[in-house]
Amino acid sequence: MEVVVIGAHQLESAGARATTLLIDGRLALDAGNLASALTLEEQRRLSAVLLTHYHYDHIRDFPSLAFQRWEHPTLTAYCLPVVRETLCQVFFNDVLWPPLHRIPSPERPAIRFVDVLPYQAFSVEGYEVLVVPANHVAPTVGFRVARDGRSLLYTGDTHGEDPTLWERVRVDVLITEVTFPNRLDEAAVRSKHLTPRRLGRELERYRAVHHTTPRVVAIHRNLDFEAEVRAELEALARDLETPILIPEDGERFTL
Repeated sequence: MEVVVIGAHQLESAGARATTLLIDGRLALDAGNLASALTLEEQRRLSAVLLTHYHYDHIRDFPSLAFQRWEHPTLTAYCLPVVRETLCQVFFNDVLWPPLHRIPSPERPAIRFVDVLPYQAFSVEGYEVLVVPANHVAPTVGFRVARDGRSLLYTGDTHGEDPTLWERVRVDVLITEVTFPNRLDEAAVRSKHLTPRRLGRELERYRAVHHTTPRVVAIHRNLDFEAEVRAELEALARDLETPILIPEDGERFTL
């Protein structure tokens, strides 16, 4: 699998994109800046989008992505029922945006939602996907994606601290958020995000179960604290002797 970190940040600026990942040019994880980063041809190669939750930095480009499917094959979005309901009420309400989940026709809408639930498994375009619960202020899930004996877990936004998660999930690559520096732990607790220190605790829990640690990719970084978070992640990688990739927007890696 080839993974492109289209957006590695919590929000966007002239030099940064919001959280978005692309696998093999076909499967997207969240849609913060998905449409704005891809050509129309690249957008139309997408088979499905896995949406972790309804916060704006994860779904911002989804309405635009859906709209350009009007005359093209239906795009499938996998998400929690509450995410589907929110998107349809807020965006696809025939006021802000057309009801693209029902048109051009009920038989061939621009987008098709498929509801998922935690620990549900399904297949899409040759990938085996497991829905993984996440601990965030909004209903959120992550996705474990596997193919050809390799796997990754994208946590979405999470505060971690699930005592049974790592007993159920083992992966080669962990793609997770690290939003705040360690000194802002109170803000991380309040908003249910991770800091480098809290990521370290998750990796220690993983190691206690599996006696190893996965490769880590740290995204969803808050632009105001980028340098601090980067320095603390580099220190964590040294302390745990675990590789941690801190990607720039557009960076890619393979499993």
